[in-house]
Amino acid sequence: FQVVITPMSSTPISKPRDLVIDLAATELTPFEQQMLSHPAVRGVIVFTRNFKNKSQLTDLIDSVRECSAVDIEISVDQEGGRVQRLRDGFSELPALRTYGEQWQTEPAAARQAAFEHGQIVGQECAEIGFDLVYAPVLDLDWGLSEVIGDRAFHADPQVVGVLGTQMMAGLHAGGVSAVAKHFPGHGGVVADSHHEHAIDQRSLVELAADMAPYRPLIEAGVEGVMMAHVSYPEIDAGEAGYSAFWIEQLRALGFNGVIHSDDLSMAGASAVGDLYQRVVRARQAGCERLLVCNRSVQELSDLLDQL
Repeated sequence: FQVVITPMSSTPISKPRDLVIDLAATELTPFEQQMLSHPAVRGVIVFTRNFKNKSQLTDLIDSVRECSAVDIEISVDQEGGRVQRLRDGFSELPALRTYGEQWQTEPAAARQAAFEHGQIVGQECAEIGFDLVYAPVLDLDWGLSEVIGDRAFHADPQVVGVLGTQMMAGLHAGGVSAVAKHFPGHGGVVADSHHEHAIDQRSLVELAADMAPYRPLIEAGVEGVMMAHVSYPEIDAGEAGYSAFWIEQLRALGFNGVIHSDDLSMAGASAVGDLYQRVVRARQAGCERLLVCNRSVQELSDLLDQL
């Protein structure tokens, strides 16, 4: 499949460079080499399947940068616990709930531990060539969502705000940017948005607690926020990542950084149509980085042709 590259013109570019794509394996395919120069591609997310060892991953990231037409952003989910894409040669870190539990008896030690957790992740990822990490998780642990579960620090928004800010500070100290997630909150639904539509029936007043942890991170300079693939029909019809209302709520908290969609290939994102329609809707809502993962070569080629 051939990637069609639009020639540069003297008029402003109307189509954004905002796609964050994944890779098939541990080396670039010829298609991926072409794809990385497409004017819609802004970043690459690394998964476990792309990793054999540190040396191989460093070479892969170097190859990605060589093929890209811009200073491409390299990202990874490296939260700790069960969401840790890079393991062999990297520190095995606990789930974030560990620090929330520690907070109950040793709040000062929990703050320091959350900072050190972030610093380790940041240092190890920066050493390989990553620019940003999708963390910390700021969802509240309402005891409902298995997909969030122990990825959440705590049920108390104040505790989550403190520990999340500490982890973010550690990521910064280690040398990477942070993307907090999933706004306005994924902890209040049972459904796993990877596999099904997630619907939260709470009111805006009830969701205030879920949004509260974002404010201290925004004040401390968080670079990115990822939207939730959750709909809140009592407030707005669209899922958060397709909703200008929810993005306005995030901006109203004072956030001036980059807004990321969650993976647009997830089942929870499918209500608005095919992959192209999802990209268009997320862009229209105000998302500035659009994750498109785990799609076939044909699907991705078709999407890039449409863009």
